[in-house]
Amino acid sequence: MHLKAGCSGRYTSNNSCKTLKQQGRVLNSWLKQLESNDESYVLLGDFNHNLAYSGDWLWATLTKDLDAVPRLATKSTKAECKVRSNRNPNKTHQFQSLIDHIVVSPDLRSSPALQNVMPTKSVLDYQMSDHCPISLTLYK
Repeated sequence: MHLKAGCSGRYTSNNSCKTLKQQGRVLNSWLKQLESNDESYVLLGDFNHNLAYSGDWLWATLTKDLDAVPRLATKSTKAECKVRSNRNPNKTHQFQSLIDHIVVSPDLRSSPALQNVMPTKSVLDYQMSDHCPISLTLYK
């Protein structure tokens, strides 16, 4: 999934945060439906938001009124992704927190989530994504 950018921290009343909050509500409704059908799930992608921040408002929106809170598999994953700097294309920039996440239903087990970091030379020499893939292995 790819959620709205422009609201990565605390909630403000700007259009980006309003859109992101609405997207969170839709996802919460879907999670409730999956939960009521006793279905396992994995949500992953670019949330454009640090869900791992203690007391995060979007995480609270996603998990509101669920019988069993899902696990944020990326909660302890270090942000090590390097991307080409917008200011100086000969340098890299490293983000301080993850905005790409994996959310796993409580009944699923997994390996720790890892961020797959591209070599600095590749980041500088090629037109790479501004995101690094995150992966894990699921166990039932």
